[in-house]
Amino acid sequence: MYIQEAGNNHIGQPDPLQQDPVDVPTFLIAVNRIKTQLQRNFQAGDERGILDRRQRLREAFNLVPKSFSSGLLERLIFNSNDPLARLFRYKIATATRNEMLGILRRKLETI
Repeated sequence: MYIQEAGNNHIGQPDPLQQDPVDVPTFLIAVNRIKTQLQRNFQAGDERGILDRRQRLREAFNLVPKSFSSGLLERLIFNSNDPLARLFRYKIATATRNEMLGILRRKLETI
């Protein structure tokens, strides 16, 4: 089962054994917030803006329900054709990317 985002391919493949329908709206909100932050542009040296985006990304990744963590993690790491994955790869620093992936990985450890 895939959750569809308007105009895009799947946005995460939840584990059917762990999926809770109540998680779907929260997941969609989290993905929207992640996308919004990744689309922000900054001028060189705008450290305050970059730090704000990093904090907001932390909040959005922490909002992702556990049942959707695996699908989103896979999407961000392996799906090179996905617009969200491309933004994730090219718009933020490696340290920030690794931190956000770590948030998703920690959720998987507690499933």
